[in-house]
Amino acid sequence: VALRRLAVGAAIDAGASSMRAQIARALVPVSAIPVILLTLGLGRLYASHLVTEGTRDLESRAASVAGRLRDYVSSTTGDVETLAGSLSGRAVSPEDVQRVLRLHHDGSVFTTMIVTDPDGRVVALSSRPGYVAAATVPPVNDRAYFIEPRRSGRPYLSGGFHGRGFATDDDAIAAVSAPYTDAADTFAGIVQGSVGLTNLSAWLQRVAGGPDIAAVVLDQAGLVVASTGGVAAPLLTMGRDLPWVHATDRTPVATTEDAVAASGAAPTRVITTRSDVPGPGWQVHVRRSVRSIQAPLVPFYL
Repeated sequence: VALRRLAVGAAIDAGASSMRAQIARALVPVSAIPVILLTLGLGRLYASHLVTEGTRDLESRAASVAGRLRDYVSSTTGDVETLAGSLSGRAVSPEDVQRVLRLHHDGSVFTTMIVTDPDGRVVALSSRPGYVAAATVPPVNDRAYFIEPRRSGRPYLSGGFHGRGFATDDDAIAAVSAPYTDAADTFAGIVQGSVGLTNLSAWLQRVAGGPDIAAVVLDQAGLVVASTGGVAAPLLTMGRDLPWVHATDRTPVATTEDAVAASGAAPTRVITTRSDVPGPGWQVHVRRSVRSIQAPLVPFYL
């Protein structure tokens, strides 16, 4: 009898244990559902947070570049004003002009510098390797960087344009110029410094660069005067024709989609921010893809 009772009890315990195991196996996927839902919910919140913070970073970058570009322009304008001031109010020989220009140019950011007479003829030219002699340079009296300082008596910053080819056959430059006077305090010519747009693009890469960051600077006419990043636009092309730049005409922050790739891949969403440069009327546009901004989601889900 005792043995029979023991066997029956063991069978009941075994059945109960088996039932508990089945219930446990059934509960595992049931309990995983809220975990999955929680993860997906947190993932969406994290994705939204990344986009918000990424947009703020782009806005900060654009504003920082705009501020530093304002200082860059102010510094270059100060350079030509300093040289113009050193030539003003006295009679100087062409040799003295050339000597002063060379000394000043050595410490400047300009690719080349010139000094003209009142009629726009070049009387002195910076002499870095590769540049032609001043006597062979045609008059610059048709250039805005000569006409405007002569008319206004004030410094002038041009937009981007193709230079005279002092260093290469097709210089892309922006010019900063200022007038100087003779001993009678009348207009004697202009001092001009050329900023190479390739050099300006290298500067932009240093101050705005980052993983998957692209940036362009547009002059007052909307031409590209500096460009960097994976979607760098050609210099001196109409930057406002770029869809991601055009999108910021009405708002400083915009989200657009790049065209579908030839392989049939889905369009890439990009966020673009715009910041205006105080003074010259230039603009800075900085962009980054949403995919790049949300890259931390991959290790999060893993």
